[in-house]
Amino acid sequence: MRPIRVGRLIIMIILVGCEEQQSPPLAIEAGVDASLCPGVRTSLCSPLTQSGCPVGNRCTWIIDRPDTGLGHIGCAPIGPHTIGASCAYSPVPGCEQMMVDDCGRGLACAGGTCKAICDHMGGQPMCAAGNCVVVEDLFVIADMTRAGVCDVSAARSR
Repeated sequence: MRPIRVGRLIIMIILVGCEEQQSPPLAIEAGVDASLCPGVRTSLCSPLTQSGCPVGNRCTWIIDRPDTGLGHIGCAPIGPHTIGASCAYSPVPGCEQMMVDDCGRGLACAGGTCKAICDHMGGQPMCAAGNCVVVEDLFVIADMTRAGVCDVSAARSR
């Protein structure tokens, strides 16, 4: 009997209807077994409401395969950076195949800047300034976008 390589398993869990807003259902799709990574929790969480994660963590986009941009929504430590600060993705200590950004709770790194997570379908949270835009390879699972980010430059260009 041949052993199964955990790194090749693809996990897909779909949670339907936990939120009152009309957002698409949340999903987790991981190219690696996140349970093997001490700094990242694969959990059913919502980047829009920031619910479902333990204290000290936030619900965000975690990159599973940097070469393809594939990732999943999950819990990771809250980063130190605020809206508008420069940010970057870096390997998770003890789990170098996964990468997470260094933005704070309710934020995601897009284009090298921490931006507020928003509901691109028009629900909550909405952008205080700018437009909610969809960013390629950010909060996209099974060809469905789960969240966007507020982009002030998108409002200026119109």
